[in-house]
Amino acid sequence: MSPHVPDRVAIYVAGDSNIFFPALVAIESIQRHNRHLPLDYYLFFEEEGLTGEMQAELHKAGIRYVASSELAKHGDTSDLAPMVDSRWPEHVFHNWIAPNYLASLGYKHVVKADFDLLCVAPYDLADLVSDSHLFSAVTFPVDLVHQGVNEGMARNLGFEDLAPLKRSPYFNVGFVGINAERYFKEGLLAKFKQAYKELESANPPVPNAEQAATALIALAADNGVRHIDPNYNVRATTVPSVLADGRADIRNIHYLTHNKPWKPANFTYLDRYVAAERTCVYMYRDIWHKEASKHPLFSKYVPIEPQDDLHTLGILSRAFGSTTVKDGRLIR
Repeated sequence: MSPHVPDRVAIYVAGDSNIFFPALVAIESIQRHNRHLPLDYYLFFEEEGLTGEMQAELHKAGIRYVASSELAKHGDTSDLAPMVDSRWPEHVFHNWIAPNYLASLGYKHVVKADFDLLCVAPYDLADLVSDSHLFSAVTFPVDLVHQGVNEGMARNLGFEDLAPLKRSPYFNVGFVGINAERYFKEGLLAKFKQAYKELESANPPVPNAEQAATALIALAADNGVRHIDPNYNVRATTVPSVLADGRADIRNIHYLTHNKPWKPANFTYLDRYVAAERTCVYMYRDIWHKEASKHPLFSKYVPIEPQDDLHTLGILSRAFGSTTVKDGRLIR
């Protein structure tokens, strides 16, 4: 169907060309579980990184590639400094130009997805789109004042006092439904940039300035964000809830960790994972490998063998064997 049909929803991933293969895996996993939904798929990165092989794979998968230079016609983020506490390239900010581009094609609703997601269960369209709310995401309360947002910054961003910021509906931006029509009409890209610059130029900079800026523009807007089920953004650093039938309650696994599953298992952080009760990071690797290793490009982009059952047991033995539970507490 034409992308100009407003009843369709665009799901997009944006970054630099280094994200190509995990983004391909992420999008194809969403496709596999959601053929019942009117979804179109987009991948944004710089044209210099695009190869003929990539073009062929994206075409075969029904994913529309859009060059970063095309996005630049719908907004500019080149004046945003990289996050001081992060390792992402400048292309991460293209995620906030993309709703304007997609709105120009006629989409009313879009979904921003991170390249390190894996879909493992179907979505509900009513969770992805909202005619009234700006964002739909997995929210949790955060004290942005404690994070470093001061009175002057708040005033510059249009807040009369700090009270609303002390319990802001914060959300990880790895999976977010966006009302693209509202986003464009209300000039949210400019508001995001203003908030980000305030946060990143603070001394010290506010942590995770991209997410804090998004929380602030949502807080300032009417019906800024609605909460959706946490199973849409289950981080690989957390243990999932379990359903009555015994299955894990997950729609998306978000591999939000240095320990990306397409890299060799890294035990450098194991001591810290134990202390923070995050050894479950290793638990999710096998699921990604089972999905990704089906792809003919796996061996080209992943520098390790596909993880089999014995690899999984070995990794889990090392990870969970380093912990002991005593009196309900995790100890070494």
